[in-house]
Amino acid sequence: MRKLPARHRNSLHHATSAALFLVTIAIATALIMAMAGCTANNPIPPHPTSVASNLTPSAVPSVTIAVMPQVIQPNDSATITWSSINTTSCQANGAWSGIQALSAATGISTGPLPGAGTYTFGLTCIGPGGSGSATQQVFVGAVAAPTVSMHLMPTAIQPGDSASLTWSSTNATSCAAMGGTGSDGWSGAQPGQNAVGLNTGAIVVAGEYAYTITCSGPGGTGSDSRTPHERQFGVTARVARAR
Repeated sequence: MRKLPARHRNSLHHATSAALFLVTIAIATALIMAMAGCTANNPIPPHPTSVASNLTPSAVPSVTIAVMPQVIQPNDSATITWSSINTTSCQANGAWSGIQALSAATGISTGPLPGAGTYTFGLTCIGPGGSGSATQQVFVGAVAAPTVSMHLMPTAIQPGDSASLTWSSTNATSCAAMGGTGSDGWSGAQPGQNAVGLNTGAIVVAGEYAYTITCSGPGGTGSDSRTPHERQFGVTARVARAR
């Protein structure tokens, strides 16, 4: 075969290199355009943004405790039962102590209670939503009459405002409330104490509303009452009935 002169071979080499270079540029351009088209048709999603989660707050613990019988003679014993919900641990206080189970349906014995008087058994349980507590009393031998103390804050309010009732009692096995507005949940059975407070709800009609609680026990009964005055136009007054 006849060979090309060297100068012709160099020219052909340069032409081939140039053609390959142009093909490479064309392929690269096509790839870039294809990628741009894909990006336009399928845009890259933005970085996810954090969204505040609507977590449900933990429920507040609830504790109930009972003692049977509540009235015994010296050296006799009683049985304590209790239950709790939304709790993770319980601690006894008062006439007993130590860590207790979250519930005891069968109960545990107080053991002999030798001295006459009133024994208070308390239980406080905690959980993710806070703490709850309850108390119950055992009366041994002769017991004094119940005492009841009740507080109302504030004692004077504007129409549409509310007040809070707190109370406590000693030597009592049951308490009953009377009076109120009739729609505030006051009338009827109430626990022997409420340190947190019971809200009366909005009282919209000016006047006087008596709140009375009577507690009973082995030694008799005791009662206390409070009357909130509504303040109308900044002046404490009773509203006279129309004749």
